[in-house]
Amino acid sequence: MAGRLIFGVAGFLLGVAVTLLLKGEDAERRAPAGRDRDAATVPRPDAGGARASTGDGSDGSGGPERHASGETAEPPPRDVTKEAERYLAQINGAPSWREALGIVGRMVADLPPEVVRDLMQAIYREITDIEKRKQILKPFVFGKGHPYALDVLHLAATDPAMEVRGWAYGYLKTYALIDFSEDPSAYEAWHRQNEGLPLADALRQSLRAFADRLRGADDEAYAKAMRQFRADDRIHRAAGVDVAAVLLDANMATWFVDKLSRTGEAQGAPGAAAQTGAATLDWLLLADPEGDVVRPYVERVLADPDPQSEAANGAIRALGQIKKPWAFDSLLGLLKRPLADPLQSSIGIALGEQGDKRAVPWLIAAMASGETAEKVYGFGYFGLGKLTGVTWDESHDAKWWLAWWDKNRDQFAPEIRALDPRALRVR
Repeated sequence: MAGRLIFGVAGFLLGVAVTLLLKGEDAERRAPAGRDRDAATVPRPDAGGARASTGDGSDGSGGPERHASGETAEPPPRDVTKEAERYLAQINGAPSWREALGIVGRMVADLPPEVVRDLMQAIYREITDIEKRKQILKPFVFGKGHPYALDVLHLAATDPAMEVRGWAYGYLKTYALIDFSEDPSAYEAWHRQNEGLPLADALRQSLRAFADRLRGADDEAYAKAMRQFRADDRIHRAAGVDVAAVLLDANMATWFVDKLSRTGEAQGAPGAAAQTGAATLDWLLLADPEGDVVRPYVERVLADPDPQSEAANGAIRALGQIKKPWAFDSLLGLLKRPLADPLQSSIGIALGEQGDKRAVPWLIAAMASGETAEKVYGFGYFGLGKLTGVTWDESHDAKWWLAWWDKNRDQFAPEIRALDPRALRVR
């Protein structure tokens, strides 16, 4: 009796062992063949390391893998090998760079950012056409840019072809605020400092270094920097970088104001000096979007403005970018003053940029007061056109706008439609 019991238990255990062995062999047969399974998968940054993939995006059970607790596990790593082969064939087979650009543009739009990065790293150096290697960078740097733009630009910045490297250096100016085309070795150092950093951190670090370089630059180097690097923060905003906070932390707002005043550009200067002043003001507005630091400078320049002064036009332009009540009131005050036509046009542009519809009846009144061709165009095209959505035409003179106001004033808020352009006092 005992012998039969022992024999039965042994048989059961042997059956369990055989079943587990067969399941293991079956799973091995279902795994990707012909290559190293670990090397065939590309781990996602948040996946916690590479794991074997069934190739169908699941754990082999027909659905997402779950822990014993019932929580859904991280998704398995994505195999990009076949996708890379397909994209590479399409890009190399495209008849021109325009079609290749369209292929990459759709890739960027359709796939997760880290997958796009992995695909580009897999295929970029295998793209045979130099022009295609240049042009397909555009989806990564235009508009809001791409989270892994620096990884992709690094591929181009280290390309064997000099023209591709130069193309990448041009795009990198916005990120690094350095012109690597003048000193390619500087790119190697910059890349080492920023490799592996999130895009936002690399942008902040580059902004701080740029501020330090400006502070240490002589007049010639400073003027060159203002020519080379536009005050453009679109890439930074898309990456979540507060440019104003970085520059204010470096005390650059007051430094830019002091720079304008010390060089005499506050009251206008001819030629290149005026251009440097205008660029400095653009950077100042990035550092001080609320206008707290720039306000005394603007008010000083516009107390008795020279109509031919670049500084005066720049100060008016600054008022258009500062969305504060005092800036709007300053522009209305200027509109009521007998200023020369060049400044009147700048006021029209600035009020259009402000976007405050209270300016509409005042602009019509200003156009009707001593009407000139410059006023009709400056106030009509830049100011009234932007505020009302009316497409400009040369027939839209003061008489036309007064008639338009009579027909459309009810579309405005009560406090605006209560104003009569014919009764408003504008010199």
